[in-house]
Amino acid sequence: MRFQKHLHCLISSRKSKQPSRSRAVRNISIFLILLLSGLVFGCGDGGSDGGVDRISGTAADGAPIRGEVHVRDAEGEVRTAVIDPDGAFSMDTGGLVPPYLIWAESPDTGNRYYGMADFQGRANLTPAGHAAVAMALGIDPGLYYDSLPDAEPPPREAVSDAGERLTGILLPAFRDLNIPEDFDFLHDPFLSDDTGFDRLLELITVSVSDPWLRLRNTATGVPFFSYDLLTGAVTGWETEARERIILEADCTVGFQNWYVHTLMEEIYLWKDEMPVVNPDDYGSPSALLQDMIASEKDHFSFIGPADEVGLFLEEGVYLGLGVKILSDAEGLRFGLVYPDSPAYLAGLRRGDRLMAVNGRDVSEPDGIGDELDFTQPGQTARLTVETLEGDVVELSLAADWVVTDPVFYYDILEVDGRRVGYLIFNDFLQKSMDGIDAAFADFKAGGIDELVLDLRYNPGGAPEVAVRLAGWIAGDKVGGSDVFAEMLHNEGYAGADRTIFFEPNGDAPDLDRVAIVTGPGTASAGEMLINGLAPFMEVILVGETTYGKPVGMYVYDLCDKIFMPVAFRMVNALGEGAFFDGIPPDCPAADDLDHAMGDPEEASLSAALHYLANGSCPPEGPAARMRAKSGPAVIPLSGFRRLIGGF
Repeated sequence: MRFQKHLHCLISSRKSKQPSRSRAVRNISIFLILLLSGLVFGCGDGGSDGGVDRISGTAADGAPIRGEVHVRDAEGEVRTAVIDPDGAFSMDTGGLVPPYLIWAESPDTGNRYYGMADFQGRANLTPAGHAAVAMALGIDPGLYYDSLPDAEPPPREAVSDAGERLTGILLPAFRDLNIPEDFDFLHDPFLSDDTGFDRLLELITVSVSDPWLRLRNTATGVPFFSYDLLTGAVTGWETEARERIILEADCTVGFQNWYVHTLMEEIYLWKDEMPVVNPDDYGSPSALLQDMIASEKDHFSFIGPADEVGLFLEEGVYLGLGVKILSDAEGLRFGLVYPDSPAYLAGLRRGDRLMAVNGRDVSEPDGIGDELDFTQPGQTARLTVETLEGDVVELSLAADWVVTDPVFYYDILEVDGRRVGYLIFNDFLQKSMDGIDAAFADFKAGGIDELVLDLRYNPGGAPEVAVRLAGWIAGDKVGGSDVFAEMLHNEGYAGADRTIFFEPNGDAPDLDRVAIVTGPGTASAGEMLINGLAPFMEVILVGETTYGKPVGMYVYDLCDKIFMPVAFRMVNALGEGAFFDGIPPDCPAADDLDHAMGDPEEASLSAALHYLANGSCPPEGPAARMRAKSGPAVIPLSGFRRLIGGF
């Protein structure tokens, strides 16, 4: 993750504090130098608030912030002052050494806001000021100062420049709310009274999620400004559209349709192939989206419920039965059953055959997915199942929250005197970072010679997770200037193009190659990982052809929904990446549902181990042909279910 690399550089470059002149002598010297230079000043035009050695301001985020304001000086001394009920604060800074880092935390929202001040004067604490500090630092201030509590505030010039940039973004709202265009929200006085700038603070919300800083409408959740803290790339809207997004108060269908239509015309990867439609002709944004996508290519863009989609992306939790279903010559079978899920607790296991759902024969799978799409816990489905032992049972399963673990299983196998790490990795979710680190730390401690990475059921996820995993696999085979992937947008949105570099990991096992088990469930970030590693080390694919999704989506809040349109394509360091038909395996092998995953006799794992031991694929046998052409079609997955990869 970029923050950890950034943090490492900061720690290694900090100098230890040396004994110096007394604080009083330093203060006198600084004052005399500034006095002779004519440079004694406050932060902003507000002056020193009528006194010396004092910082004053307003702490508000749409309402006065209750509690305390904190100030830390250049030598680490911290002082606090109580914030008045109207959000005003005043801090005695006598004897402190500038510059000052200031912050306050709202007990109502739990949000902490940072600011900075040179010497005395005014310094407000608001979400907008916090955004300016984030832009100046190039990182979330909360992460930065929690990890480096003694770090200095960012340079005043950098914060001021960011403030001016944000003022330009907010200018349409300034005009509508009668805020002077030259208003300096970092320093100028304002009242927390639901008018002017305080009213604007009610309308907007600031969020920082590495690497993105976003400003969004509080009522609708729709972003109107996004800033990449890593590259400085900006994405936003033209003035008229931005004004509507900022000031919109209601989530009408008309607004949602306008937003989807406007965003698609801006960022959609295949916008040149979009049909021409009138957003006013549609009764919902989902219906509009279906008529806007390039249907021959795009099976991915969707609009889903914000609570469910957000919960899965953030925590890997979803409502369902906890199964992934696929097909072979024997029919539809359970490929994976999550531990402690409703399906697992009912006794279902990998390899069991699904015969019917709610009385419907699954030999015609269209519509079966709807029978397994639940809207609330406790809803039931009747499953007719043939177990591996040949018993036919009928089960009534109630949907519940399924907690997934992306690091599903790992072990070290002894094969012909060599130690082989085996990792089943099922989702590139942010929550998987610690599990990846733990697995590879154990692989390193266990002295593995080879690695088999099982991605057969991995539908994708975050590029940041893919680059973390790539660093553990490639180790010292790559450097920090080596390109892992490029994210390329449509021509009109090329300013958002981004290059993702490898993050070398000195603690990684020493591997010359990696065998990766794949299948039709391997997509997106999994294919990105395969493609990104290929120019730098030997990558052997074992199993079946991957899904074929060399594109990615952004996540946009839309009232009570989340909108995820395809916005970029992914290529590796060689510019390769148009694998819409999937990436074929080097060694074809079946997903052997008669054996548990992790069993060395399971066909795909067995083929991978054979290649690592012999440098060649095993002879094709019955197991390699198990998924016959005559098998039934897989239950179609779309929208949120495709994101999960199961039910």
